[in-house]
Amino acid sequence: MKKNGITMVLASHDMAEVESLCDRVGILVAGRIKKIGAPSEIVEEVAGETIVRVKLDAAHDWPAFSYAKKHGESVEGYTEWKAENMLEGLFEILSYIKEQDLPLLDISLKKQTLEERFIEIAKEDVR
Repeated sequence: MKKNGITMVLASHDMAEVESLCDRVGILVAGRIKKIGAPSEIVEEVAGETIVRVKLDAAHDWPAFSYAKKHGESVEGYTEWKAENMLEGLFEILSYIKEQDLPLLDISLKKQTLEERFIEIAKEDVR
């Protein structure tokens, strides 16, 4: 259909489906278009942001970091930070863990998905 110049409109809340089927996406909030672009473009608007998840063997009162900002509440023993500069944020967290000799059980990095970006855009309108 694309080769024949045919446009198809898909309405869905399933962002995984949208990401796999669509070349361009329009995100609607309260009946108004808030974002238009390729799925990758919409996600890349915040591409610098990385979620750093850390799990220690016990609860810990973390200090404030310069490059990594606390992101939500601890879930399943993991503490999360949002780092705009992945390298600096990760270095800051790992340096603190090493300096304090804290028992690190797990660490992971995650980039934002279209689903998360969709929710973020929808919430912006509510504020």
